[in-house]
Amino acid sequence: MKNDLTGFIGRLLGFDGFYQRSFTTQQLGVTVPDWVNTSDLWVLYREIPELNTVINRYAKMVASANPIVRDKMGAVVDPNGHWIFKLIDRPNAMQSWGDVMTMTAINKALTNNALIFAPKGTLGNRQNLTPIAWNNVKVQGTGKDLRQTTIDGFIKEFLVPVSNTSTFKSFDPLEMIYFCDPDGISLFNTESKLQALRYPLSNIAAQYAKRNVLLRNLFALGILSTESNDMQGALPLDSAGKKEILNDLKQRHNGEVAVTDKRMRWEPMSFPTKDLMLFEELTADKIALIDHFGLNINMFGNPTGAGSTYANVENGEKQAYNSTIIPDTEIMYDGITKQLGLDKEGLYLTPSFEHISVLQQDKNKDAQALLSRAQALEKIAMQLTLTDDEKKLILHL
Repeated sequence: MKNDLTGFIGRLLGFDGFYQRSFTTQQLGVTVPDWVNTSDLWVLYREIPELNTVINRYAKMVASANPIVRDKMGAVVDPNGHWIFKLIDRPNAMQSWGDVMTMTAINKALTNNALIFAPKGTLGNRQNLTPIAWNNVKVQGTGKDLRQTTIDGFIKEFLVPVSNTSTFKSFDPLEMIYFCDPDGISLFNTESKLQALRYPLSNIAAQYAKRNVLLRNLFALGILSTESNDMQGALPLDSAGKKEILNDLKQRHNGEVAVTDKRMRWEPMSFPTKDLMLFEELTADKIALIDHFGLNINMFGNPTGAGSTYANVENGEKQAYNSTIIPDTEIMYDGITKQLGLDKEGLYLTPSFEHISVLQQDKNKDAQALLSRAQALEKIAMQLTLTDDEKKLILHL
């Protein structure tokens, strides 16, 4: 808005109308942000490569754990015919244990919720474990107060879609293993993490669209102008001739073609794509996704452009396992233990990552350090008489 002083000067010098025209500006292009619809979780997962890559990597790392059954003292229990060992070996007719955990982890990472169908047999054992996609699942609460001791005290039923005609099948919560990550508000059916990733996901989708437009119209940027301002120009074309030439050019060239009876001049323009900061913005958004799921940027080739070394990748995986994957998987296995009632029999399902190579290195280093201290102790013991406590002190036991 023009202030009083500039308006007074304009009227005093006699160019008030010129002043208004000269200082009028107009911004072209889209000025309102366009955000992706985070209610279409599975559409985003299928269509945005960065989101798909991060979630799949997270799920594969969770599924890399070997299931171990332990007793109350933490000792490993050998297979002895208990139904839990049969389920670990063959959870259902189609999938291995790793497949079940992968699908469950994908659902949990994407929607914050996951279901595994675990029907009871006649003797109270579980017959199979089948993961169910959390896609349009409806959770019917009981409406009871918080003084409940079992899951069916909170949840009346799970309604799972079984067709494209909005037909739902009811599942008893006591025959389901249900996971939900806390969102700070709800006890069940919690909000997806993708709600907080709405902005970076929108930017990623917009960048792919913009890059596609630039690639398809690589040579289409320019100014078309007449070479002369005469009234006659070249020989005129009738409408049929224009249409014939237009169709011919469209078949041989990608994009719109203008046909006119005027002599025209094409002045190509170029715009450095680096000035659009497309790849820098994509990198920042991808880092936001990686951080949000608790992984490490070095696991994905370091999109910042910094040199990615084998040591960086290993350290990134090790950090992701220790800070995110192992704690998350332990929580999932604890949920399976409690909801299957294994703890009532003194059995506990735990994940083992001892076979993961990047985690074995730490154990090798610890073993080497212990060996070095033992050798030093042996040399000292040859010279001195040490008590058992003094030996433990030297070995750091």
